[in-house]
Amino acid sequence: MKEETVITISGLAGVGTTTLAEGLQKITGYGLYSAGPQFRRIANENSLDINRTSEFPIEFHRTVDERMLDVMRSGMSVIVEGWLQGYVARVNDIVSERILVVCDESVRFERISKREKIDFSEAKKVTELRERENRQMFYDLYQISNFQDLAYYTFVLDSGKMTAGEMLIFTLGRLGLLTGN
Repeated sequence: MKEETVITISGLAGVGTTTLAEGLQKITGYGLYSAGPQFRRIANENSLDINRTSEFPIEFHRTVDERMLDVMRSGMSVIVEGWLQGYVARVNDIVSERILVVCDESVRFERISKREKIDFSEAKKVTELRERENRQMFYDLYQISNFQDLAYYTFVLDSGKMTAGEMLIFTLGRLGLLTGN
């Protein structure tokens, strides 16, 4: 890969984007920027309740994406993780490797249930509501109905069929970052 690299990792909640991003960061040393913490930081700066994101002004969501786009344009080697980041990179002509992580809904809900320490049905309910609201917001912002359209991505990983380690090794190989040690 070239000296300065932008890698985006996108996917719905519970698919393993953060796990993959953190693994890549540890091995490559690239800067890691996640949209979630940016989102929370900007909400805090504006005294907004993070649990009521559907009520945030549309400009708020655009600000998060603009900050992430600035990171992609920084000239540094970076890993940028978030639901829309592959889409944002593609439509803004950022030279990047854009990874989409997917898996079966039941796997996602189980992971979220364990992570949030809530039962499966609550994880499903909360996640489906959040995704509906986000899809509407993405449409309102960008007139995009499917940010997971494969045309936006370099490659797709199914985290329900691979372990975190297998995903990391596959990704490093695909990006030409595996060493023969």
